[in-house]
Amino acid sequence: MLHPGECIYQIVTDRFCEGNPAGLPVVYYGTEQYMSGGDDPHNRAMMSSFSRETTAYRLVAQLNRLRACNLAIGYGSTKLLYVNSGVLVFERSCKRDVALILINQEDNAQILPSLATSLPQGAYSSLLKDIYPDHPAVAGAEGDMQNVMLAPRSAFVYSYESDLEKPAAVHVYPKAAAPGSEFIIRGRHLGDTGCLTVGGCEAAVISWQSGKIVARVPAVPAGVHPVQGLSEGGQKFRLPEELKVWTGMLVTVRLVLKNVHTDFDTRVYVTGNVYELGAWQAERAAGPFYNQIVYRYPTWYCDISLPADSRIEFKIMLRSGSGMMRLEQGEAHCFHTPAEGVSEIIAEWQGACQESFQLSEGDAAYG
Repeated sequence: MLHPGECIYQIVTDRFCEGNPAGLPVVYYGTEQYMSGGDDPHNRAMMSSFSRETTAYRLVAQLNRLRACNLAIGYGSTKLLYVNSGVLVFERSCKRDVALILINQEDNAQILPSLATSLPQGAYSSLLKDIYPDHPAVAGAEGDMQNVMLAPRSAFVYSYESDLEKPAAVHVYPKAAAPGSEFIIRGRHLGDTGCLTVGGCEAAVISWQSGKIVARVPAVPAGVHPVQGLSEGGQKFRLPEELKVWTGMLVTVRLVLKNVHTDFDTRVYVTGNVYELGAWQAERAAGPFYNQIVYRYPTWYCDISLPADSRIEFKIMLRSGSGMMRLEQGEAHCFHTPAEGVSEIIAEWQGACQESFQLSEGDAAYG
């Protein structure tokens, strides 16, 4: 059985550190009730009781409430401020929102050195004050905090939510989609109506709310495109991340390459006529391929998502550990993808061309 204090580090870091991507971090079933788990069948044991008053349950609930109103939790970047064997202090920030997290796993109080935070000047109370004894903190003009004391086995969360009403679009999901597919933008103060563009082309808006916009990907060329918006009142915003647009709806194809003999440090890729295969650009070739489990050397395989109901052309490429690339000789392999479902295509190595080339520094193939 876990002591309540032993859950502090696990839960708080799960909520914040592992919450870096959008979506919800996972707290394993029973953690909030201090179930210890273990080997089968204890890893799937039934709960003997359930309480909303455990420290862990209240901690998770409070952090979830914070996540809903502070952009830094779900979408911010993390900065480590202080750490030792039993103390962890870090902050997350996004736009002007900030969350400062302090955790002490030790059985004795800890006095911290000066902390350089991003919090605006002012006094703050911990959002966990109903769970652990509060210790108000004061941020100076530059966000500095002095003589912060952490009680034994405790956690503190100080947060700041900006009251600026300027539109803030912070996240797009999914990261990649086909034309005609839905995508979601999340942010704050986005208004009730407006218009969106992807790569300069207007996107059809399905719904528009202050914190969430749902739209369809327009018919833009395959590639990576900026997403921009104009909310009611003429306020512009732009997503900090771009949207990858596929050639079209995708199907999974297992490419199997036979009789590809390589040196020990050589990897196998393919490049082809569609964006998903790099559009004949060596630095964006698909791979690497594998030669264990399903097929074995000198046969290589890889499951690749390709445009449905499309003519695909590709060639095999070998990449040495030094980055030297050798392209397969002969005509390109050709096949037609199914309209739906999965398929397998088998191709035979045609031998390498005499010419080879070096990828420039920083270039990297898919995978």
